[in-house]
Amino acid sequence: FECEEPQDSLDLFLVDEPVKLMKSQKDPMSGGFVWTFENGFQVVYKRQPSGSRMYYALAMNGGYANIKDLSQGEGAYVSDYLMLSRVDKLSGEQFQKELESRDMTFDVNVGMSNTIVEGYAPDDELDLMMRALLSFVYERGYDKQAFEYYKSCAELELDHMKGTVRDRMTAIDSLMCPGYVYSSQKTSGRITDRFPTKVEAFWKDQAAKMNDG
Repeated sequence: FECEEPQDSLDLFLVDEPVKLMKSQKDPMSGGFVWTFENGFQVVYKRQPSGSRMYYALAMNGGYANIKDLSQGEGAYVSDYLMLSRVDKLSGEQFQKELESRDMTFDVNVGMSNTIVEGYAPDDELDLMMRALLSFVYERGYDKQAFEYYKSCAELELDHMKGTVRDRMTAIDSLMCPGYVYSSQKTSGRITDRFPTKVEAFWKDQAAKMNDG
């Protein structure tokens, strides 16, 4: 398996028409503002002394507990799904490298009940950040070759972690909650061949309700 070299430019999601801002109001919790757009999407904005970077987070209701027919222990691997995907014409790895070359990070974290995509970007790259988010949500697809490679690497990583604190925590988790489907601890042999199909269906469901979080 050979890593792909980054391309010179990103061909990401393009928006045909801008979405109008309908309402702006003070947010008492963050001290910033809540912007409500005409499509129902809400943004919490607060200016921070972060130099030349802006920090972002896309929060969506629903996590790996919402995945149908989830096998025991598979939930711990759902956050890695970007690496099993193609985003437009790029592999997940290439997608991340392209963004990193522009000083932007893109991290996917799927918990039991919620999903967050977060990171930072240069403050003059708002357009790139938005197109990267839209591309991941709407122009992502399963990469079979990446999945086979990922499974092999996951098993090697778990072998390497034997005897460590994380390995002991996994063992304790298994002893205290035998048969618990939604464990957050990665365990050997837990990824089934149907894992990509189930997670892809989950992401499509998330995309269908993008304005609810």
